[in-house]
Amino acid sequence: MQIKKFKICYFFYLLIFSISISPLNAQQKRGEKLFVDSINKLAFIISRGNNDIEKLNANEVLIETLYNTLINKDNQSISLDSLKNISFITPPDNAFKLITWTLKKEDGNYENFGILQTKNPKTNRTVIFTLKDKSEQYYNAENMLGDAENWFGAVYYKVLTSTINRKKYYTLLGWNGYNNFKQRKIIEILSFKANGSPVFGSKIFKKYTNRNAVRVVFEYSKKASMTLIYDVQTYFLNTKQRDPKTKRLIKKEIKSEMIVFDRLAPLNESMSGVNEYYVPETNIMDAFIPFQGRWSFIQDIEARNPQPNKPKTKYTNTKRYTPAVKAKPKTK
Repeated sequence: MQIKKFKICYFFYLLIFSISISPLNAQQKRGEKLFVDSINKLAFIISRGNNDIEKLNANEVLIETLYNTLINKDNQSISLDSLKNISFITPPDNAFKLITWTLKKEDGNYENFGILQTKNPKTNRTVIFTLKDKSEQYYNAENMLGDAENWFGAVYYKVLTSTINRKKYYTLLGWNGYNNFKQRKIIEILSFKANGSPVFGSKIFKKYTNRNAVRVVFEYSKKASMTLIYDVQTYFLNTKQRDPKTKRLIKKEIKSEMIVFDRLAPLNESMSGVNEYYVPETNIMDAFIPFQGRWSFIQDIEARNPQPNKPKTKYTNTKRYTPAVKAKPKTK
């Protein structure tokens, strides 16, 4: 009965939306508002539904609605900035639109979903990829490449663009609810093949502890709050010169945009390797700084109250999707 109800609502919204899109600007705006309202209602059910069946039914309709609307070339200008409980990001070059969200099941596990809209470079036609979360099948989360069918699921809240040898790479910052005991923050790399299909993961991390990493995954306690943002902060570069008086190495202070994050550690040594007991270390932060289109890992930056980059998406429940952004200043 619920499935039938959702299907009827889906076709009702789609019918009205398609009729409303016309050369008349006022009618077009009404059609867009109706579409966004319908998406937000479905997203609310996915987030706050009474049980898995109700959530999954709404989720099925949401995927279908987004797909059928965004594939239509007449709907490319639809504004998605007022979506709630769903993350929407697009890079400055407008190469794609990426919509991601999560569904928490009754057993405490989270499953992520995504719709990626881009264009086939050869035909210039709009292409929609439905992302399928296979993160539980990643036996090595940081070292495995993914695609639309094998995606390390996350809800993304920031996109950064870089170019290496004329190829565009998009760095995504995201969150994965995982389960009742652990959660994840993720630095993902998105690029595209010649036919426009997405590739998740790339070896553009330098000096990182995992030399073969194609993405960076932080796994930590559900009770903890971890910072992972893009911000302007300070680091110190060793000049290899010494002070004539003290004989100490002279370090140059450099301010730079960077991906800033807390360093994680177990609550005590006996819990080492058990990530559900990992929490941010007090006043210790590391970062990735941009270097020739790649990311170079540095430790112990001077993070002084980093400010958040506001996501484009408005959230009903911001604690679920957005990162903790207030970092304590380093003590002198």
